[in-house]
Amino acid sequence: MAAEVAAGAAVMGALCQAKTAFWASMVDTMASSNDMKEIYTALNKAVAMLSAKRDDHQNAVQRHKIKMPSKTYDQWIRRVIKTEEEVKKLLARYKTK
Repeated sequence: MAAEVAAGAAVMGALCQAKTAFWASMVDTMASSNDMKEIYTALNKAVAMLSAKRDDHQNAVQRHKIKMPSKTYDQWIRRVIKTEEEVKKLLARYKTK
């Protein structure tokens, strides 16, 4: 249970940073639903969008190799990767139940 809470908190933290209409509705769905399938679907979509955003940022950094990425960027990438790993574990656990 602690793993689920930690993964959920990590995803929620990352999602709150985005602050778009898409993310707001996704967070509302996960927070207000008691339906595990609905939460699973929302979580899966959220991590896919977060991964795409990470890829976009990494591509932008690669295009501008002269500039060094900031420490904030490096920490954000590490948090995104850790969040993705935790969500994958959580989603895999849901599939086996």
